Amino acid sequence: MKTRTLKQLLLYNYRYLFAYAVILGFVAYFLGWQLGQIGPGLSTPEIATAARHISLRNIIELPIYPVQALLQWASIKVLGVSTLSLRLPSVLIALTVAFCSYNLLKKWFGKQTALLGTAIFISADWFLFTARLGTGSIELSLWLVLGLLCFTKLIEHKTQWLVLFSVTIIGLLFTPLGPYAAITLMASLLSCRVFRERAQETAIPYKIISTLILIAGIAGAIYCSVTNIEFLKNILNISELPTISMYFKNVFFNTAGIVAIFPDANPVISPSGVLFVRFSEFIFILFGIIMLWRTRVNRLNLTVLVLSVVLVLISGLSSGSRGGSVLLVPAVIYMTAGIRHLMHRWKRTFPKNPYARVVSFLPLGILFLCVVSLHYVSYFQLWPNQIATRTVFSRDLALIQKELNRPEYLNSSCSVITFDENLRKLITASNTTCEPYYESGKAASVTRASIIPPEIDITGLKNDPNTVARPLVSESKQNNVRWVVLTSKQTQ
Repeated sequence: MKTRTLKQLLLYNYRYLFAYAVILGFVAYFLGWQLGQIGPGLSTPEIATAARHISLRNIIELPIYPVQALLQWASIKVLGVSTLSLRLPSVLIALTVAFCSYNLLKKWFGKQTALLGTAIFISADWFLFTARLGTGSIELSLWLVLGLLCFTKLIEHKTQWLVLFSVTIIGLLFTPLGPYAAITLMASLLSCRVFRERAQETAIPYKIISTLILIAGIAGAIYCSVTNIEFLKNILNISELPTISMYFKNVFFNTAGIVAIFPDANPVISPSGVLFVRFSEFIFILFGIIMLWRTRVNRLNLTVLVLSVVLVLISGLSSGSRGGSVLLVPAVIYMTAGIRHLMHRWKRTFPKNPYARVVSFLPLGILFLCVVSLHYVSYFQLWPNQIATRTVFSRDLALIQKELNRPEYLNSSCSVITFDENLRKLITASNTTCEPYYESGKAASVTRASIIPPEIDITGLKNDPNTVARPLVSESKQNNVRWVVLTSKQTQ
């Protein structure tokens, strides 16, 4: 039997299996664990997005976030209406973003650095805030990373990827804030000689397919913009233009949100009321920007730098999850570039000895564990337990669904009084034991179960000896009474 030295055992061909296992574990834990409970309930943007994706007709009328919309529609049809089913499409898109990011980073910085950068990216709280939120904002990152990955394939003379690049451009045209990035990527393709020559080398059939996709997609975007002005306002994010001071405030918070948390941050996508700086990410990203700037002669580096500037500028148009998600892809690229620079400098500090190399990576491993632990505490412990977060998120949908599924309501109908039209659509789409119907005013009498908001005056009904009132309490709202259920004693 052939023996191996310690060097051979530590550097054998399957040494990446452990790293792949860590990545898979991170995916299962950080992207999947307690998906239906964190944040506590559904936010208003999530409810509005899901209500629009209940039917294909609504999706066609306002075709924004096309991948998210179709996946969420399918998820609702298969799994029903629940917090898990509404957020699962975003997680699947985020998983695709992580996979494409790894392939992009591997070609750019090598497998070792790409694995480490991807692991930090998957566990990063600034990524999870968008990845696990069912608003579709993560889709912008999907098209961005696919566009950059196509550039790397074109450089490798894999010119058939021009077809996917055309699909990426069209996808950006149907994604809020995406048209600005699409213009930047197209300008890079046409202005950079390397990219332009690779596109010209593409076989005629691929050129024809790419051209047809671009023509059809642009025509579709123009048609949607003309027939539905809301579509144009959404993709350009000009529904409510911010003031000059608010614009610069949005730019600052959306840009700095990756490396720091501020007291005035948006409670939907980050903790609020606290201040701390993620120094590790800040140093990595700073090193990465410096290294990419020094090698800006590389057209791919220059494309990322220009794209980052454009994304920073357009992030000022939005103060919500849209603005906070535009810089995820540049951030992971800069962070991995910084890690690559640090690891390169670290290796040069030690002699070319495999034993010293292994020992030297122990401090880097400790740093990695500290970074991941900080991400875990921020997203899974600090953020969901804050009062500001519990105010933005609610479990109203789950409370009403649980009440409508009581076995004693079988083959009956229940009255639901709510002024939230989006919540009403989700309740109607739910498969419940008691069929809901809706009243816009006060309930005059109770002949069956009625679910009523606590702000409606029901004093008269409470005093009725034939009526029983029971509260629905949400533990995520500090045990606040969210709804009042009125039932008739005759139906009990």
